[in-house]
Amino acid sequence: MFFSFGRDGRAETHGLASGRRDRGRQKGDLRPDDPRLRLRNLIARAANARLGGANREPDVYVTSTLPVQGQTVAVFVSIGKPRTPVGWVQRSLRTSFAHDDLVSVNFGGRSVPSYPLDRSKTKRDYPIYRALIPTTPADSPGDRVLEVRVLDGSYRPVKIPCTIQRQVFETQHIWLGKQKARLLRLRQTKREDAKVRAWQFLETGEQMWDGPFSAPSDGVITTQYGQRRFYNGKFAQNYFHKGLDYGADKGSPVSSPAAGRVVLVGREADGFDLHGNCVGLDHGQGVASMFMHLDEVKVKVGARVEKGQRLGTVGDTGIATGPHLHWGLFVHGCCVDPYMWMNSSSAHRLIF
Repeated sequence: MFFSFGRDGRAETHGLASGRRDRGRQKGDLRPDDPRLRLRNLIARAANARLGGANREPDVYVTSTLPVQGQTVAVFVSIGKPRTPVGWVQRSLRTSFAHDDLVSVNFGGRSVPSYPLDRSKTKRDYPIYRALIPTTPADSPGDRVLEVRVLDGSYRPVKIPCTIQRQVFETQHIWLGKQKARLLRLRQTKREDAKVRAWQFLETGEQMWDGPFSAPSDGVITTQYGQRRFYNGKFAQNYFHKGLDYGADKGSPVSSPAAGRVVLVGREADGFDLHGNCVGLDHGQGVASMFMHLDEVKVKVGARVEKGQRLGTVGDTGIATGPHLHWGLFVHGCCVDPYMWMNSSSAHRLIF
């Protein structure tokens, strides 16, 4: 059985087909008194016991089975105690290492990391795991299958049909001077690219954020997430705006939208031609923030920052047409819409 939440935040219960045949005996079935049937049942029970009693499904909660492009989907898996000694051994092996890989989540053929939630926050005496599934404008709309497995053999796999829905994004025209246009053609330098990718795909087990994210600037949003762009009259193929732009005066404060750790500090003078002066935060469990085009940087790599703490000031370094802050929010390396992470209403609260 699994639960999902509709657009109004109400829980919906869904029954999954168990795969059992009709109770009526079909042609070719063995008679109840046939010794071969008793032997078959005995073998099935023995195999089931060896697998840890995998004759039930874990409870799976999904915030949305109909996400729009850019939305983050949260999947919660609650599991009880193993029913056999073999199950206890298998679970112990899965949870004893640095990364707890007891629960496997796959979405549309792509593996998604899952992490156990802090029991002091869930107030439960049994483990609950959460996987955050990112979607982006680059994901083609259509059907996907969400598959959840508990790898100690205690449960049957759960398969849930999902559909990514198309989101309509605006188009924007950007005009760059010759120097900025040249940098755009060069894209990122190798040094810049390597450092940004190392930050972008970082996975750490601790959840450092708590509650909805806040806006990192008091400025007005000038460019929305997902917008397509024309640069100097030429359409940018396979491009979408990876974040939110805040228009603000040069030198205006930039603050952290949530607690995290500073993993990356890039500077235009060191070859960060695209991002300019920038700060990359790790919020934990595959969630990360990037702040671009800064004038000044006020933090150092390795520093722990709290929600609302000053990171730097607004600038126009890198590829920028004027002073503004670009904030990009990433989940497992994919840039998602930050809006729902700032929205504390309805089912979105389950992310936190």
